[in-house]
Amino acid sequence: MVSRPGLLARRGTIYLLVAIGLHGGYELGKADLGTALYAVVWALLLGFALPVVGYLLLLASRRVDHMNAAAIAAHYGSVSVATYAVGVAFLGNLDVSFEAHMPQFLVLLEM
Repeated sequence: MVSRPGLLARRGTIYLLVAIGLHGGYELGKADLGTALYAVVWALLLGFALPVVGYLLLLASRRVDHMNAAAIAAHYGSVSVATYAVGVAFLGNLDVSFEAHMPQFLVLLEM
């Protein structure tokens, strides 16, 4: 059985991902299809490639075993909603514009 705080955290996470995904999807719907697909492909490619490269580099260093190399690469290759939110706030404070469908990539990489 899941405790109430755990259940609340799980529901809160699902709510945030759905809300962010809907916002990003709405903005992505306004974008040109070719440009959007190009950006999605690159987001997925980099999302998969960076942890693999990290894993291979850690193995090549010969200081880390397979299991720890995989754990470290997965940790540093993961997407963080908190880091994304801080980055968006930082860019907003500097009045730096960015594409409004970027939240969609966050949700895509969280899956």
